[in-house]
Amino acid sequence: MVNIQCLLKTLSQASLLGIVVFSGIDFLHQPVFAESQTERTVNAYYNAGNGYCDAQMLATVWQTNPYNAKITAGKMILGYSGYPGNVPAKLSALRREYAGRGICNYSSDFSYEDAVALAAYWKTSIATAKASLTSKLESGNLKLAKQVVSEARQSVKNVNFPSDRKIFNAYFHAGYGYCDAQMLGAFWNISPENAKLLAGKGLLGLPGFSRNVPGKLVAARQQYAGRGICNYSSDFSYEDAVALAAYWNTSVSIAKASLTSKLESGNLKLARTAIGQAHRAAKKSTQIKPVSAQELTGTYENHLYDRSGKNNWHYVTIAEIDSTRLKWTNREGVSWTLTLTADQNSLSVGRDCPYYASGYRTATVQRNSNGRVTAILGPGNEPYQRQ
Repeated sequence: MVNIQCLLKTLSQASLLGIVVFSGIDFLHQPVFAESQTERTVNAYYNAGNGYCDAQMLATVWQTNPYNAKITAGKMILGYSGYPGNVPAKLSALRREYAGRGICNYSSDFSYEDAVALAAYWKTSIATAKASLTSKLESGNLKLAKQVVSEARQSVKNVNFPSDRKIFNAYFHAGYGYCDAQMLGAFWNISPENAKLLAGKGLLGLPGFSRNVPGKLVAARQQYAGRGICNYSSDFSYEDAVALAAYWNTSVSIAKASLTSKLESGNLKLARTAIGQAHRAAKKSTQIKPVSAQELTGTYENHLYDRSGKNNWHYVTIAEIDSTRLKWTNREGVSWTLTLTADQNSLSVGRDCPYYASGYRTATVQRNSNGRVTAILGPGNEPYQRQ
């Protein structure tokens, strides 16, 4: 007896096969992916154990780019017609000729993280690890290089490195400042922030990072001091410079220059000590000394018209007449009298002033937090800054 269910199943399969054949689609022989000729040759190149450094060397002698060099070498390996030659022999000759000439380096086939891991594994510097990888690539030992990098990666896989905050703290607790980071950054050709991280890792004794931060800074300072890599504002504020100027009884510009010089020469601690003394001295002086005519003498300039409209009226010299009177004189030759008052921040404008009749009767004295005169308000209450 015929099994009805088996018959129906056979008919169903035959019907589906008929539909497939009738439609002209041969699903049974369709490849899922077709490898292109280029992919085939490049894969042959890499499967032969070659790397990107090898391609760079081949590209140099063939006067093409590394990618085309890989395709050409792959065709030679696969025995394509018109592509005779022995790739291993060719590379062996090239390595003898081009090794050490900068055709490639560690980064041709490895990453910076690989070099860091290898340095930690070997307990040496990152520079030494990079140089070793470069040497291996140039001599055709890619397989060996990959093996040691794999071992290094595995060895440091479970190492817990300190946080960036701890690394930064190690840098600053060692007595270094932002100017030092700027110097190191210029020396290492990286940003100041990354320079702090590298130096901090070295100071913490992390494997692969140089502990000789002081030596690196000495070299950086010798190379970059006086070249504008940093200045007083790298580690101090304008108020610090003003306080130091008052403490030393000198100009703010001289105080700034002195702080810059100290930072560039690595005397951050000395500079901080001087700034601390200056601020303490200013704090003790709670009362401003009585105004004197001599305290106000000097040159002043109105900077409101620096971009346009500036003339000789905006450049002023204030000279002492006697212990209570001064003379305001501009470059135009116009002058008038200023008289001290009981208010140390106010001067009485004389009737000889051409603006007296217009209501300019008082010249206000402006001071900084330490009591030093920084400006006097002239006609129209326009500030004339002390130079």
